[in-house]
Amino acid sequence: MEQLVMLAKAPFKKRTKNLPDGYKFVVFDGSEKDIADWKAIEAEPPAPLDGVDACYNNAIANYHDIDLTNDVFFIEDEKGERVATFTVITQPNGMGYLHMVKAMNSQRGKGIGHFMAQRSIEICAERGLESIILTTDDFRLPAIKTYLDAGYYPVVYGEKDNEVNTRWDKVLAELNYPEVIRYNKD
Repeated sequence: MEQLVMLAKAPFKKRTKNLPDGYKFVVFDGSEKDIADWKAIEAEPPAPLDGVDACYNNAIANYHDIDLTNDVFFIEDEKGERVATFTVITQPNGMGYLHMVKAMNSQRGKGIGHFMAQRSIEICAERGLESIILTTDDFRLPAIKTYLDAGYYPVVYGEKDNEVNTRWDKVLAELNYPEVIRYNKD
């Protein structure tokens, strides 16, 4: 099944979530340590079906348009351990793309996902971009709620009663989320 698409457009919502005390935002430097840290985060369940090495090679190292030392980020905990990662790519069309967002299971419930979703929008604004897009799966309800709260909105195709709209209706109902703006891709 095709992934759902979400979009945030300027003027962007302001960030309201900060990291927990002692945590910090860090830029990936491409070192062997950073690569190993990225793979350790991705190895957390649910791990990639193709394995973390293939995932890193396909989704990061060899991914089109990615600038490794400008687009990949970590969140470090108070001990200096990397506990989450996200990537913000500037696409050739001038749109940002939020890619490969993940936090270690032990970090859930600390607001790190909210920070990453909101920080991705800030990064796009800092780069002078007018919008940022992401893709996600219907079953990732906590992530979708986080993205909605951060200022991302569903993207639909064509008529209101199509399959993508139906899927969004179901997701929003499961989240008990009020009706939101939907951007039409057409």
